[in-house]
Amino acid sequence: RGSLKDNIITVFGMSTFTSLQPVSISISDDSRVEGFLSKPGQGTGRNLADRQYFFINGRPVDMPKVSKLVNELYKDTSSRKYPVAILDFIVPGGACDLNVTPDKRKVFFADETSVIGSLREGLNKIYSSRNASYTVNRFEENSEQPDKAGVSSLQEKSSLLSKEIVLDVGSKTRQGEVNEKELSFSRDAEIDNSSTME
Repeated sequence: RGSLKDNIITVFGMSTFTSLQPVSISISDDSRVEGFLSKPGQGTGRNLADRQYFFINGRPVDMPKVSKLVNELYKDTSSRKYPVAILDFIVPGGACDLNVTPDKRKVFFADETSVIGSLREGLNKIYSSRNASYTVNRFEENSEQPDKAGVSSLQEKSSLLSKEIVLDVGSKTRQGEVNEKELSFSRDAEIDNSSTME
């Protein structure tokens, strides 16, 4: 089975993958966010926020407040561009409610203020001005290339990415309705010469 890294390359291409860095942010003692984000600095973003995917314990969800926060902090380092974001919120079952809508894509956090606050703190460490590089990267000219593998819809991309999220979580952090086969963040999917952000 391919890793998340392999799937990102398959769906979006190598130029997109080389513009990303692995992310691991602690939200609380038993919750964290893992995945990939565009590196800070010019030349790593996109003209549209069309490559942002969010998951709760491997299940694709819509997270407009998280998307807004990621975009806001990234733009501080990259002008008017939008980052690529593939983030999985690994949380205990009681920390959120996925049954708000029939399609279970809308999520309600029991302590949303704390979650957003901790995420902001972690993202600030990634996108602080001292981490931003204003060198035009070699992959910038390819950043708007079409997606690979004939995968076009948001649902198809979310499905392919989520199939390879392998979470190292115990039964206490698994929601009963989440099948382990649906989970998809692989710990071996790391970018060379990049360190995980704590």
